[in-house]
Amino acid sequence: MANHEQHHAILHRARLRGIEVVGDLEKKKSNTQPDYFIVVYVNDKEILKSEKKSSVPPPRWQEEHLLSFQASSMIKIVVYRRSRLPFKNHLVGQHISKVVDLLENNAAIDLKDKTGTAIVPYLKIDLCLDSEPEEQSMNIDARGKFSHHWKNEIVGGSSSRSPAPANVVGGHNPPSNEDLSRIITPYGSPGNLANPTSSISANMLTKEDPSSAGKDSTPKQVSQANTIIDSKTGVGSLVGGAKSSQGQLEQAGADGKIALDRTEVDEELQRAREGVTSMRSIARPVNTAAQGIDTAGDTVAQVDSLVTKVLGTLSKFNSVVDKIATIHPYAQAAWAVLSSASKMIIGQNARDESISALLNKIENVYTFITQKDLETIKSMDIVVTRICQQTLECAYFLRDYTKAKSYWRRLGKNLISEVDIRAQQYNTVFDGLLQQFRDQAIQDTVVVTHRILSTVEGFTDDVGLSGMAYAGGAGLNMDKICLDGTRRGILDEITAWINNTEDDAARVFWLSGNAGTGKSSIAHTIARRFDELGRLGSCYCFDRNRGGDLRHEKIFTTIALDLADRDEQIRHALADAVRRATVLKNTTDITQQWKELVVKPAQQLSDAMVGPILIVIDALDESGGADSRKQLLRILAGKLNDADSHILKLPPNLRILLTSRPEPDICNILLDVRHVYQQSMDSIPRASTKDDILSYVSHEIADIMDSVPDGTPLISLASKADGLFEWARLACAYVQGDNDAGLTPQERLDAVLSHAPEDRVLLLDQMYMFTLRAIFPPGRPRRDTILNRFRSTMGQILGTLESLSLRSLNAMRVCFPDEDSLSLRQVDPIVKHMGSLLSGIDSSVPVRPLHASFPEFLTDQSRSGEFYVDVSAIQKGLSFASLGVMKDQLRFNICELESSYLPNSMVQDLNDRIGRHISPELSYSCRFWTNHLRTTLFDAQLATEVNSFFENERLLFWIETLSLLKTINGCADALSSVNQWVKVQIDNILAIAADARRFVRQFGGPISLSTPHLYLSAVPFSPERSILSMKFAPKFTGTLHVAVGRELTWPSIQGTLNGHTEAVTSVTFSEDGKHIVSGSYDMTIRLWDAETGEQLGMPLKGHTDVVFSVAFSGDGKRIVSGSGDKTICIWDAETGEQLGVPLKGHTDKVKSVAFSRDGKCIVSGSEDKTICMWDAETGEQLGMPLEGHSDGVYSVAFSGDGKHIVSGSGDKTIRVWDAESGKQLGMPLKGHTYRVNSVAFSGDGQRITSGSDDTTVRVWDVKTGKQLGTSFKGHTNVVYSVAFSGDGKRIVSGSYDWTIRVWDAESMRLASSWAHLSRSTLMGLIQLRSRRMESAFDGWIVGPQNRLLFWVPPSYRPRFYGPRTILILPESTQLDVSRMAHGRSWRSCYKGS
Repeated sequence: MANHEQHHAILHRARLRGIEVVGDLEKKKSNTQPDYFIVVYVNDKEILKSEKKSSVPPPRWQEEHLLSFQASSMIKIVVYRRSRLPFKNHLVGQHISKVVDLLENNAAIDLKDKTGTAIVPYLKIDLCLDSEPEEQSMNIDARGKFSHHWKNEIVGGSSSRSPAPANVVGGHNPPSNEDLSRIITPYGSPGNLANPTSSISANMLTKEDPSSAGKDSTPKQVSQANTIIDSKTGVGSLVGGAKSSQGQLEQAGADGKIALDRTEVDEELQRAREGVTSMRSIARPVNTAAQGIDTAGDTVAQVDSLVTKVLGTLSKFNSVVDKIATIHPYAQAAWAVLSSASKMIIGQNARDESISALLNKIENVYTFITQKDLETIKSMDIVVTRICQQTLECAYFLRDYTKAKSYWRRLGKNLISEVDIRAQQYNTVFDGLLQQFRDQAIQDTVVVTHRILSTVEGFTDDVGLSGMAYAGGAGLNMDKICLDGTRRGILDEITAWINNTEDDAARVFWLSGNAGTGKSSIAHTIARRFDELGRLGSCYCFDRNRGGDLRHEKIFTTIALDLADRDEQIRHALADAVRRATVLKNTTDITQQWKELVVKPAQQLSDAMVGPILIVIDALDESGGADSRKQLLRILAGKLNDADSHILKLPPNLRILLTSRPEPDICNILLDVRHVYQQSMDSIPRASTKDDILSYVSHEIADIMDSVPDGTPLISLASKADGLFEWARLACAYVQGDNDAGLTPQERLDAVLSHAPEDRVLLLDQMYMFTLRAIFPPGRPRRDTILNRFRSTMGQILGTLESLSLRSLNAMRVCFPDEDSLSLRQVDPIVKHMGSLLSGIDSSVPVRPLHASFPEFLTDQSRSGEFYVDVSAIQKGLSFASLGVMKDQLRFNICELESSYLPNSMVQDLNDRIGRHISPELSYSCRFWTNHLRTTLFDAQLATEVNSFFENERLLFWIETLSLLKTINGCADALSSVNQWVKVQIDNILAIAADARRFVRQFGGPISLSTPHLYLSAVPFSPERSILSMKFAPKFTGTLHVAVGRELTWPSIQGTLNGHTEAVTSVTFSEDGKHIVSGSYDMTIRLWDAETGEQLGMPLKGHTDVVFSVAFSGDGKRIVSGSGDKTICIWDAETGEQLGVPLKGHTDKVKSVAFSRDGKCIVSGSEDKTICMWDAETGEQLGMPLEGHSDGVYSVAFSGDGKHIVSGSGDKTIRVWDAESGKQLGMPLKGHTYRVNSVAFSGDGQRITSGSDDTTVRVWDVKTGKQLGTSFKGHTNVVYSVAFSGDGKRIVSGSYDWTIRVWDAESMRLASSWAHLSRSTLMGLIQLRSRRMESAFDGWIVGPQNRLLFWVPPSYRPRFYGPRTILILPESTQLDVSRMAHGRSWRSCYKGS
């Protein structure tokens, strides 16, 4: 008899409790009540039908039924409306899917009509897996199919739980009691082995032939046999084989047994009870029923054999394609991953048919390819490379299969379905690629990559990530990749490290080497390899010629966005992070970037990641000074104090490849770090490097040589390079070039080789000098003029803070001042000859040195000699050029924004508009003109140009452009630079620049949000006597007008900083005035940009109680905080990271903290009545606490020289202490009648001022301890804060009476008073803010659909009234909006000059 296929399928049981249709079933209304019913089919067999009519539609059906199913079983649920005509029921809607899919998601099931179109109603189904153990029966049909059936299976009848007999097969009754011995209960089920030493024999149940369904109610007897289950071993066997009506079954093997592995049966029952998420087959199909079921050991052995066969075939393939450089890396990596994980693959995948089939597919594909000759393989290298890439992807998946299973189980996924889907995707790609190979036809086939197993459905949140800081041009550069076939050793080493995703593998591969050794080429080659695999997360390159980009501040926002572009799941996690804290989008705090935008999103997907994801950080040494990379190095080295931010918190799949020169600061922090694998370019064998350089020079110049008899000149050239690829590149560029007119390539090669060998350190300098002299040869006519032009042109290229294209360089060059030696109006005559040294000489890409060592050579006069470039000398020209470009190109509404209603972030094509309307040279000039100005000596001609800029509305157009470029936060600093440059030379410039700075500080927030409101809100709300208002308001007539209540001068209040969730207790400015720090009852510290009011980074968290006091160190780099949790914390002001552990010593709340002027010491005062001093570096307490006060200490301060400390207390006294000895100096200063809240020294340390609950301000002589003059009286409530002015002539005080008063410290009289100010005015003075005074109103007046109408400055808001106002005072502000252009007509607000 022919062999028969055996199939081992598992039946599972589900409990169906009810179905409900949600929504209107019919749009058409009828006078008669429709009659709906539901029918459920499994594998096209009617399982149950709801005959009960629903009282009202939609139908609800709730009766418990059981149904059996396999992994592949299909379920169909149909909703019918009964027709009056017989057999004409109307199909309203239906749902078809796998049962297992319905188990995973049954909350809302779509319905479709008979055309397949989705309809509005949907189904709610109560369906779950039945976990109770049930009996099974086994059948072998006439085709040799082996199956299990539940004893109480429903195949078209009522529930088995009913007292009535259940139909078992084809509607027939179950066996009678005397036949129950034929029912087999697998090992381990209750009652199975009553006699522990006996064997149980049973006959097989009959099985209905599916082909006879509905034709004959008599079941066909397809087989009879005895099954024996040994009660000791739990292993059953099928014995014998009876005749069937369709023929004779062969004997089941030599001994007539089919073995059932006890462990396997036990495991399968347990999986069935746990749910469908764990379903899998017990064994693979076999040829005949007689062969039975293989033992687990045999199955593993067969898979072992298959894996070994695949590895052998791959190894053979590798040896064939070893010389094909484009194929080799992927083939080698695939073999390595499969080989290293072979045992794991064998152990975990042995029972998965789809995995075995995938391994067979791989083996067949490579067997077919290796049968072809090498030339055929070479001719199809693109296809073969893709096959190797897909194989590597399969290897990743097979290796990480265990993790994948755990992840899918946790999500409730069906293992068989998930594995089958992925295996089928891989197989489909292999089939397509193999067909291309056969047909010798290359098509665009995408390699299937599964970096992350989960999926995010329906998620398209690009808006949340728009506006995030991104460093353009910092990515993969294909011009830098290695020549195919070179650097194989180091490239394979890095590839193997990336592919090793074990937990104990190093997370960072640091490749270090000197200039010109080829580090970047290796990094970009690796990046390209993994980019082609879809596994390059990000490639981030530093460039010393792009200093203006501030790439060190954007590194992790850029990397995070790159990762998000790779996977929708990462994008979803990143969008969630940004949604929770929008400040992350533009924070320059890279520690916060790292933790919130990289580590946390990656951790969410850690278990779902399969295979490696690579991040490349190239040329770290080119980030800028050591300070620019200090925090990045701490992150990479895992030396942050925040354990949650440690690099080892990243999933092991994420790998970071880092390259740099061996700079001292980099070496000091990365050497000997366990998770950093360090490899030096010097460790690469010289012979290997020489061979690679020989390959390179042969590739570059061999084809242009007239004759190279034995290759000796090329070998000499490679030897002369001494391991420096950059030297070899320069040499080849010279040999290929035509700078030495009349010389052949061979003669130029001889010229290079004729130079005596130099020390390796000077080798590049020699080559640069040689190349430049070839371009500008000695003895050339007018050489001095040409060299001056060279120095000027290279000065412009090196002096710009970011690289510009040839077109932009020329556009700026036109605006250079006229000088005889620099009369050249274009850079082309110089640049076009320097292709061997510069990129971008004939394209739109930025012109920049090809290697970082070239600028170093040019700017060191001892090395470059006559070619020395003094970058400082070009700053004046760049200042003129920037002002000239702005004069020519700035204009009103430069990006043609169509509506004033929208914030910038909602203008969908804003980036495209910026690209079209703001040229690169204009963008550069707007951002950097003051940088060049402040490095230039004062020049009257240049000052005239600056004055012209401020006298024209170009000033506003400049602010507009900065807003669009998202750099308005630097505007105030830029204007301060102008004041520093002008000094007292031109009063007019000083006044306008100062007024513009106030303008930006007041309106920077709303302008950056929506650019049109520069003109619609900022200009009309500017004070009447503001210079900008007087100069430019008449040109903007189509705006609102403050008819009553317009301010005459700039208000003292500049803005309100919102962020804390409870009362603010303490605020202070940094020494340079650029930052503000605040502490709050919400237990956080927050850092703010003093110019824009934007919060910088995330809140600093660590305290467990109210933060009562905060202070900056003198250099602004650290913050100290004191809290009700009795501790003092020190923070890094740049990163927000807590430095060290909290300082403990006080036994009660810490109410006041302060740094000494030199930042070395910290002093603290507490309600425990003591003052403590601390070493700010080590955190150690210095000496014993200072004791003397009889009540809590509420204020402490250092004198300017750090020698003295002053303290104010609840005991009504002020005390002065020697900071070194800790001794009290003199007697307590007495005079206040209530608690002293605030104390401060004058700048010279001779006086002390104090504020008290007694509402007075007093001044004291430090030497005598006596009060100077009478008390300052005027406040009507508690005085919370006092301070001296810098010159000591004035004292400012803040009070709970909501006023700030300025006192003349010499005459001891009130100088001025600002009454009834908003409490936010007191931020720098008052140490308590009431939560009830804070308002959610952000100043925006909006119309329908949140359309932005205009923005109200903080100083005007108290004068506006809302719907609850019951009294309007005559002094309220009145606005005339009759002439205000807005919406799509906003552009008419400007009338021009």
